[in-house]
Amino acid sequence: MTGPVLSLRDLTIRFAPGAEAVRSLSLELARGEVLSLIGESGSGKSATLGAIAGLLPRGAHVSGDLRLAGRDGNLLDPGADRRGVAGREIAMVFQNPGGSLNPVLTIGQHLDEVVRAHRGLGPRAARAASVDLLDRVGLPDPAARAETYPHQPSGGQKQRVAIACALAGEPSILLADEPTTALDATVQAQILDLLLGLVDERGIAMIFVTHDLAVAAAIGDRIAVMRGGRLLETGPARETAAAPRDPYTADLVQAALPFTRAGAARAQVGSAARPKRRDGLALRDIQRSFATRRGPDLIALDGVTLTVAPGEIVGLIGESGSGKTTLGRIAVGLDAPQAGSVLLETQPLDAAKPLPRAQRAAVQMVFQDPLASFNPRLSIARTLSHPLRIHAGLRGRAARDRTFELLRAVGLDPALGARKPHQVSGGQLQRAAIARALAAQPRILVCDEAVASLDVSVRAQVLDVLDQLRRDEGLGILFISHDLGVVQRIADRTIVLWQGRIVEEGPTAELLRAPRDAYTRRLLDAVPEGLTPWRQRSRAAG
Repeated sequence: MTGPVLSLRDLTIRFAPGAEAVRSLSLELARGEVLSLIGESGSGKSATLGAIAGLLPRGAHVSGDLRLAGRDGNLLDPGADRRGVAGREIAMVFQNPGGSLNPVLTIGQHLDEVVRAHRGLGPRAARAASVDLLDRVGLPDPAARAETYPHQPSGGQKQRVAIACALAGEPSILLADEPTTALDATVQAQILDLLLGLVDERGIAMIFVTHDLAVAAAIGDRIAVMRGGRLLETGPARETAAAPRDPYTADLVQAALPFTRAGAARAQVGSAARPKRRDGLALRDIQRSFATRRGPDLIALDGVTLTVAPGEIVGLIGESGSGKTTLGRIAVGLDAPQAGSVLLETQPLDAAKPLPRAQRAAVQMVFQDPLASFNPRLSIARTLSHPLRIHAGLRGRAARDRTFELLRAVGLDPALGARKPHQVSGGQLQRAAIARALAAQPRILVCDEAVASLDVSVRAQVLDVLDQLRRDEGLGILFISHDLGVVQRIADRTIVLWQGRIVEEGPTAELLRAPRDAYTRRLLDAVPEGLTPWRQRSRAAG
């Protein structure tokens, strides 16, 4: 095939009169090429992918010229024939895997439907193909996983299911919108190997949206930088990351928090002396398992003990499915352990009984999936007003002013408060989720991948906000993350969880510089580092 497999010219997208989400954007994509698309939250990255895939919401006004190799006509024309494009020629992996899966269908049924539609297979052959896809994206025991429902896998496992669904139609172009945002380092490495293997073996062309500059530089052939709906800079990936031409790109590079072994010795944000005014959160010998449709119960947590002191930030790392989110839910009273105890300031928290209002306010959680944690019918401002009314007794103008303060504190324009959750980007919604958690003035905050979907500049701002709160207010934070660069910067101590057990813990700088456990070493080795192309790194690691 000669020429580009995808050609986009003068793309402009308007969601409201006079408000352009994307302005006169042009790009090309060659067969077998990976284009890394980066830029801050709300820059138009996801809108661009939506226009290419034909998945923009009703009411969006789109103009421009989109052409695919082997197809006649402009696919952006209102009367364009897009039959056979979605799923077959162009497939998309969404930023929010939970929002792209039907909760009443099993994972196998999701895949069966796509495989039968695009490959014309019968039920038995389709299920075999579905199980093979789950195996290819690295899900353990794929036949059993096919029988589970979307709420049962962890966030990272859910993202792998979404990638399997995108690959089911054997597309020639893959649009990946933050496909590894929710994944820990080892699973991210596996997914990157999988995606680049498809690019190399089948010549798939891929646009890879990410806020992680290390990943963008490592896997991309080229990097394209967006800001305010415009394309600022395009160039070879490693060259652009090492020596950006545009000042905004230089700012992104400066704000990035790449993990480096050498950097593990540097001073962290969370290095200040911690106030010792009172006891914090303690989890002791926590046991939790879940029943499965087949075989023995799944052990999620097996005797886990940890503490979070006032003013302390404790990092919790481990691969997808290791039990991190389950532990976080138990810490805030959303789930109950089958054995063990949870204490807040020496007082037991019993999730089996309604918690007093003061205890509900004292421990708050920022969830991994912000869209699933917001009421889709309420504006963001109205959602924030609820904890202000319940826990602080604020109403009317006082509640409105405090809402605006919270939105500004996490880097959001207060005007966004009038929008509903589906009307803002994933990164903006995650910042709103942090603001909502802070509205109750908690003493303990559990952050489950709280900055995973944020661009690097806003991520640094939110980390500064969290650090300031722990310094000024003595806020204790259990910080669950797969981003070791972020943990390296903010956490005082780090705990490594594997298969429901703690395998290593200690001061963050010491643990990340010289890990003792073999699993921790594998976790650190899987992180993209420097400007080494991912394919070269994978061969060296193998």
